[in-house]
Amino acid sequence: QNLRGEDLRNAVTLSWSTGELSAQAAAVTLVEPTLELSKTAAPTVALPGTEIVFTLTVAHAPASDSDAFDLVLRDVVPAGLTYVPGSLILVSGQSPTTIDDSLAPTLTVDWDAFLNNGVSAVVEFRATLANLAAGTSVTNSSLLEWSSLPGDVSTPQSSFNALSTERFYDPGSNVDIYGVTATASVTIPRLPATGFAPGRIPPREGWAQSG
Repeated sequence: QNLRGEDLRNAVTLSWSTGELSAQAAAVTLVEPTLELSKTAAPTVALPGTEIVFTLTVAHAPASDSDAFDLVLRDVVPAGLTYVPGSLILVSGQSPTTIDDSLAPTLTVDWDAFLNNGVSAVVEFRATLANLAAGTSVTNSSLLEWSSLPGDVSTPQSSFNALSTERFYDPGSNVDIYGVTATASVTIPRLPATGFAPGRIPPREGWAQSG
């Protein structure tokens, strides 16, 4: 369960026939990293062949109270979009450990640590819109995962507690929930019934002449 910010105390009492002694350990306050991921596309309405700029922003949420570790930002560019090689870049903010587009259309950005210092990270890439039918849209999704401790702490750190591991992202868990997604969609516009683009006046040539 999520116990961020709560004080946990461990008390023990020793009793005997003529007396009693008790002691209590110092309070322990649990903290955890909570991250946010947002994503935009520009433009959001475009014709086939248009280059779309996707922008992703990674940031600590207001409720976050510790650094995050082992971040993996993954984006699989879907059918209907073609990744522009070499366009995956850091625009601003906390520098990633690696930026990798060698397995495109799978794009990956990693941070060994993401400090809770109020500084976000902005990443962008470009993709070309395929020859899709008018009125259809294509959605691009991204996933951000992280953990609560640096390095690999996936084995118990205490022989008395099987759960003494780092928290991470596990879709089937109600405790290891360190993962968020974000999406952005692009739509191909419909042409009017006349066949001319919206707001355009057709040329006079070919107009019927009245007698």
